[in-house]
Amino acid sequence: MRELRPATVDVLVIGHGASGLFAAAALAAENKTVAVVGSGITATSLSTGCVSIIRDDIFKKEKGRIDLEALASSVHPFNDIIEQSSMTLEALLPEMSSFFVRSLSDQGLEMTDDAFNFFDLLTNAGTAYTCSIAPFYTVAGRMDAMEDSSLALLGILGHRDLDPDLMVTMAGREVGGTKVRPYWTAIPSLGKRREMTALEAAFAFSRPALREELIEAIKELKEPNVAIPPIFRLTDYQRGMAKLCSATGKNVFELVTPLSLPGLRLQEAMSRSAGAQGARLLRNRTVKKLEWKGRRVTSAILETRTRQQKISFNSLVLATGDLVGGGLMAQGAEVRDPLDAFKVGKFPSDEHVYRANSYMAKMHDMTETGFLVTHGMRLLARDGTAVDNAFGAGAALASFSFPTGVGLGGSLLTAWVAAQHAKEVS
Repeated sequence: MRELRPATVDVLVIGHGASGLFAAAALAAENKTVAVVGSGITATSLSTGCVSIIRDDIFKKEKGRIDLEALASSVHPFNDIIEQSSMTLEALLPEMSSFFVRSLSDQGLEMTDDAFNFFDLLTNAGTAYTCSIAPFYTVAGRMDAMEDSSLALLGILGHRDLDPDLMVTMAGREVGGTKVRPYWTAIPSLGKRREMTALEAAFAFSRPALREELIEAIKELKEPNVAIPPIFRLTDYQRGMAKLCSATGKNVFELVTPLSLPGLRLQEAMSRSAGAQGARLLRNRTVKKLEWKGRRVTSAILETRTRQQKISFNSLVLATGDLVGGGLMAQGAEVRDPLDAFKVGKFPSDEHVYRANSYMAKMHDMTETGFLVTHGMRLLARDGTAVDNAFGAGAALASFSFPTGVGLGGSLLTAWVAAQHAKEVS
C-alpha cells in the first residue's frame, strides 16, 4: 500500500453527509483548516432535500409556526445538553438556519429562510409531508396556498418518480380544499425510454428541446397549479424551474420526492458550500485507526484500496451517521463503534424519548442507541471519560437516529453546536 505524505489540519471531520459537511463549512468559515473524510452514499443523498425541525408526533400548529416547547421536546436530549451549556434553541435556531440557507443559496439552491415556520406539502406517493426549510420550488406547492383552487399532477412517461394515477388513488381527488387531477405527457425527444433514474432524467432535461416540449405540455393544462417530478440537477434547478413558471404562466413546483434529485442536489450543494468555505473534501476514504495521546485524539489513519495517509489534527468532529448509514455497527443485539474508540449507549433519561408502537422494543432500543456526549458535545471514550477534543454530531448520537422521527434539522443543530465547541480547541 502506498504511503501518502502526512497532513495536518485544525479539524478533521469524519462523515461527509449533511452533519459533517455543515460542521466543516461552519468551521472553515471561522478560518480553521478543515478536512472532511467520507465514503459511500450518504443518507442526505437519499433524503427529500427538505429540513424537518420538529417531529410530527408533537406538532403544535398555531398559524404555521413552531411552538418552542414542542421544539425542545422534539430534539431531546439535545435541548437538555445545550441548556447545560447556557445556550437556547430560540437563539441557536435562527443562527444555524441563517448560515445554512445563505451557504446553499451561494451554490444555487434557494431555500426558505424561516426555521420557525412549517409547510404542509405533498409527496410523490400522495402522502402529507411537513417541513420547516425547503427549496422555493417545493414550497410553491404548499397546500394552504392552493385552497379553493385546482392542481394538476403531471407525470412524464418514462420518468418513474411520479405516477399521477397512483398518487390520486392515495391522496384522493381533493386534498385540503384543492381539487386534484392526474395527467400524463409524452415528451417526444425522450423517445421510448422507460424507468429513467433521477440522474438520467436530469441529464435528458438539460437539453433545451425537452424543456420546450414540457412547457408546451404544461400550457395545455387548465389548472393554475402544476406538480411535476424532479427533473433538474443543481446547476440547472433555479433557472429551469423559473423558466417553466414564466413560460407557462402557472405555479409549477416539485412534489416532495425522496430517493431522487432533491436529496442529490442538497448533498451536492452542501459539498460545494464546504469546499467554497475552504474545507478539503477527502472522498472515498475510510478511517482505519485513531491515534491517542492521553485524553486527546491526535491523528487518524485514512485508507483507500491502494493508499494510506496519516492526518494529524487539533480537534475531531464525528458525524458518521447511524446504523443505516454505517456510522455504527450491530453485533447481535449490541450497537458498537466501528472504530472501537468511543462509548455507545442510550441517553440516560428517556422521559421525552419518542416510542412508536409500530417498532418492536428491541429494534427501537437499537435505533435509540448511539454515541454519548457531554453537555459540551464531547464524545466519551470507551471507559466513560470525556475526550478533550472529539465532538459528536448528527444521527450517530444517541436518540438522534432517523427512525426515532427527528428530522435533518436536529442533525444540523448538533453539527452547528459541535462546530462551535470544536473551534475552541482547534
